[in-house]
Amino acid sequence: MLFGESNDTIIGPGTVIQGSMELQHGIQVLGSLHGARLKTRGKLIVEPEGEVRCGWVHVDGAVIRGHLVGSLSSTGPVRITASGCFQGSLTAPQLVLEEGARLIVEPQLVHSALGGSDSKACG
Repeated sequence: MLFGESNDTIIGPGTVIQGSMELQHGIQVLGSLHGARLKTRGKLIVEPEGEVRCGWVHVDGAVIRGHLVGSLSSTGPVRITASGCFQGSLTAPQLVLEEGARLIVEPQLVHSALGGSDSKACG
């Protein structure tokens, strides 16, 4: 399901982006984003086929239906759905876990978020 907001960034299926990103609006990931840093003033949505592996992620809220590996800091609620997997460190004012969601809180994995061999639990 797409945002429907004309200013949101969409990383489409099959697309792989490597590098840091700083955005003024939300981002929806159906492909892959690998980098040191992702910062957005909007919401991050990782779709079931999407993957985000970033050392540092700062957002205003997140819905994780796919895989996110890294250090996530959110000023808004974070929701991990039944198909979602989060691995790393997490700071948020509210965390919602659906039945079946995978949450692996391991701060040491932040160092391996860019592809280290010990970050395999989310895919």
